[in-house]
Formats: sequence, structure tokens, C-alpha cells
Amino acid sequence: MEKLKDSQIWESDKCIIQIQERGKAAFDFMAVIFEKKSDGSLKFNNILFNEKNRILNFIEHLNMQEVGKKIITRKRR
Repeated sequence: MEKLKDSQIWESDKCIIQIQERGKAAFDFMAVIFEKKSDGSLKFNNILFNEKNRILNFIEHLNMQEVGKKIITRKRR
């Protein structure tokens, strides 16, 4: 398993997560979780903090793969 790095994107067939580096006082990293919709868009779902390696466990549980994609956001109309 690779170590977590800022701006990593991990993908499974159900969701995509983006890793964001925090600080030592905030469990080092957080993962922003997006649900994949059938039209290819992403819907914000949740935020997961890396307390007790929760992010790595989540990645392993969903058999996620690191991808070289970028997440583009826009304002809601």
C-alpha cells in the first residue's frame, strides 16, 4: 500500500476520494468522498479523517486504485 500524499485521487466503481493534507493535530490527512453518478458527474458525499488509519482501511476495503485524474469543481447554479 502506498503512503497517502496531498492531492492523491483514489477511485473505485462506487466512489472517488481526494486526499488532502492536514496537520499533525488533525490526523495528518483527510479524504473528501464523492459518489459517482451514472452521468459521470460527482456528488459530494462525506469527509473522512485519518484517525487510526481510517482512510487506508477505507481504500483497502473498497479495493480502490490510485488514478491520475483531476477533480474539477464549479459553483452550483
